[in-house]
Amino acid sequence: MCNLTDNFYIIKWIPGLLTNWSSFKKRIIIYIWLDKLFKNKYYINILSKKCIYKLKYIYNKLYLNLYGIKNMLILPKYIFLVKYNNLILKEISKLKLILISFINLSLDSSYINIKILGNYNNYKSIKLIYKIIYTSIIHSKIKNM
Repeated sequence: MCNLTDNFYIIKWIPGLLTNWSSFKKRIIIYIWLDKLFKNKYYINILSKKCIYKLKYIYNKLYLNLYGIKNMLILPKYIFLVKYNNLILKEISKLKLILISFINLSLDSSYINIKILGNYNNYKSIKLIYKIIYTSIIHSKIKNM
């Protein structure tokens, strides 16, 4: 859904992603550079095997963490979370970003700006809500064309 709507996603939250954005932006630039390097096969003749191995190790580590946000150059205004904890909520509220999320009654939901009532542990309910959000994003993009 995120790829079709030109949005960004993270599978596992990285602590400090938003508050330390300048350092993560540098990591994204390194990731993009390594991605272009490995798509272009000329590095094989130039670099040693040890250097290639180290670069691939760094690339794989960055790929796991930053693949969904590789095109994100600035911080988003809105953040949609499925599962959250208090650390994520405090980080988002510190930057005064708008947060859209499912409500979990066991955690503090006062930081959430737009609350969605639903069970985020059930796959079918998440899929239904994603479809509704996806169609609204597509309709708004069609209107703005």
